Amino acid sequence: MKSSVAISIAIWAGIAGAILSLLLLVASGSGDDPGAYQTYLLASAIVLGFGVLAAAVSNRDRG
Repeated sequence: MKSSVAISIAIWAGIAGAILSLLLLVASGSGDDPGAYQTYLLASAIVLGFGVLAAAVSNRDRG
């Protein structure tokens, strides 16, 4: 698998994870608990952040 494909997958997985986490927390009624948001959204933020950093590093050589 090319690195650009893996980077795109990581970025979309982070975005989808954040949106899905928010929707499921609201649907389950746990949306009032700040700890629940921190727990679930932190994992998505880590994946998204590393995807964005990897994209920036891979595009650094191009110009």
